[in-house]
Amino acid sequence: MVGGAFSIVAALFASWTVKNAGIDDVFITYVYARSFAAGHGLTWPGSMALGTSSPFFALVLGSLSAVTGFEVPGVGNALSWIAIAAGSTGLFALGRAERWAWAGLAAGIFWLIGLPSHVLLGNEYLPAIAAVIWAFHERARGRLVSAGVLLALAAMFRAECGLAAPILAALELRRGDLRGSFRQIARIAGASMLVMGVWLSLLYALTGSVVPATFAAKRAQAHSAIGIWSSTAGWTTELAEPDRGFPSSHSSWWWPLALAALIAIGFQGVQRLRKGGQVAFPASGVALLAWGGAHLALVLALGVPFYPWYAAPLRFAQQFLPTLALVAVDLPNRWLRRGAWIAAGSALAIIAFATRPDLEWLKTRQGDLRRPAYARVAELAGRYPPGTRIAAWEVGFLGWESKRPVVDLLGLVSDGASLDAVRHADLRQNLDRLKGDLLMMTLGSRALWAATVGEPRRFLADYRLDQLMLTPDPPLAVYRRAGLAPRGDAAIDLLATIAEGDRTAEIDWHRTAEIGLFSLVLERGEEVRVRLPPGPRRMISAHLTAARGKGRLRIRIETGETGSGSLQLLDARVWTRFLSVVPKSDTGSTIIFSCLRGPGCQVGQPYLGPPDEARQENQQRHPNRPRRNRSRPLPFAPGS
Repeated sequence: MVGGAFSIVAALFASWTVKNAGIDDVFITYVYARSFAAGHGLTWPGSMALGTSSPFFALVLGSLSAVTGFEVPGVGNALSWIAIAAGSTGLFALGRAERWAWAGLAAGIFWLIGLPSHVLLGNEYLPAIAAVIWAFHERARGRLVSAGVLLALAAMFRAECGLAAPILAALELRRGDLRGSFRQIARIAGASMLVMGVWLSLLYALTGSVVPATFAAKRAQAHSAIGIWSSTAGWTTELAEPDRGFPSSHSSWWWPLALAALIAIGFQGVQRLRKGGQVAFPASGVALLAWGGAHLALVLALGVPFYPWYAAPLRFAQQFLPTLALVAVDLPNRWLRRGAWIAAGSALAIIAFATRPDLEWLKTRQGDLRRPAYARVAELAGRYPPGTRIAAWEVGFLGWESKRPVVDLLGLVSDGASLDAVRHADLRQNLDRLKGDLLMMTLGSRALWAATVGEPRRFLADYRLDQLMLTPDPPLAVYRRAGLAPRGDAAIDLLATIAEGDRTAEIDWHRTAEIGLFSLVLERGEEVRVRLPPGPRRMISAHLTAARGKGRLRIRIETGETGSGSLQLLDARVWTRFLSVVPKSDTGSTIIFSCLRGPGCQVGQPYLGPPDEARQENQQRHPNRPRRNRSRPLPFAPGS
């Protein structure tokens, strides 16, 4: 009955998210699944690289899509909610098998209605976690072969989830019967290895490899001189803020409930030792908690960049821990036992009731806003002849929407990309190797922008802006090779000369939604004045270079009767970053660019940041919200 109730609720939630579930990385797997459904195998169009971290999930999605006729994203959304309902039911069944049914029921409810599962829609971690939960249930029931099969299934969905196998096997160790223990463990391991052997053989037959190319590509990102990825940054937040799994308005409940759960587990463990195993103890629950922490350590050891979904088992464990406060503690007084149980249950009920805003978000969320923007890029590419290749850093949404080949400058899905180029921050090399006819760049990623553009003069000679999209945040720019006839609508060319006319006259800043974008090329001795509209204190940044050789550019910001300036030394071989403050002004400000030395000065990709007051107010409203890791653009030279 509990499983049926969970399934009904999950079906309702699935109807809410059928059109807006999934982030960019999820759609990479969806592209592989679509290729498999179409009979092209587990391939990315135009590449033979196995660029999905879960080829098994892609195969399952593609097979179901081919059989049912439904599109892969719809199948992925349905499978995600089936996995969530299965995991919730498994937690209740596991608790009942080990005599902590109420804690298992609470854990199942939270996994069904909580954010840690909702943010993973379309991700392979959801079925992997469900398989791990049921593996522990089968082991608790004594069905060791089934447990081994489920552990193999978890590893097939997500390889590192196979770490649950030794943790589960440890539960079978008994000091008084080591020989019998190893016999039981051998049954689990034998079933797992048999299933995994069949899968790996099939995978090798389909792709010629058993290790996805994503592993090497992501390790290259972690060691890249671009400097925006890290194998350690982000994990401290995941560990320090476990209460983010609960509603922010009641996040303070996490710590006392977690402490109560640890006390309950410890008390029951001592009582179990004293009474020779006659006391109910959540052994599998403790093992699941250990798995969440061990998974974190394993991913750190792999040396890949941190992405939030890598913390899925940890988030599951952090959400699961407080519910173990409902474990029936064998206190000497009956009323004390009931009081502890009622207090913990009431606290969990209050938190569950407070998830209403999260469920409203689930119902009304718009999905990843990059998807419609990338769809517009795909539509633009469709205006070009067949075979026109689009190069990008993020290829999931673009690959799904585009009818033209999409190549990945970071080497996850494109076998022609050089991982050494990723390590050396020379993405321009990959742009040339992959023969990108169109280039989509996110203007907010300044370090990636500099690594892709490379030597300024060479990029200016080879590419022209084809379309500028200011509606996404951050905005997008699509460039085309100089030999291609333009098909887009370039409102302003970020890397071209300004319009003909009086070079000393004031020009307007192209501005929308607090973002200003323009580009200037100044000859020696020329000066351009740029008007800024009234507004609060803001940061302004830009990339500077010389037309040839060396140059010198003076930048002055004037607001009312005051002003400040700086002198920038330029080099045509690199992009130099300029960063300054535009003071608050009720009448507007003026920026004056003066080229003092050299054959010419170039100002590219200026960015007018949001008001400081708005950023501070947002931080005050959401003190627990994680801050984005913003890259710090540095001067870049090809091959550095």
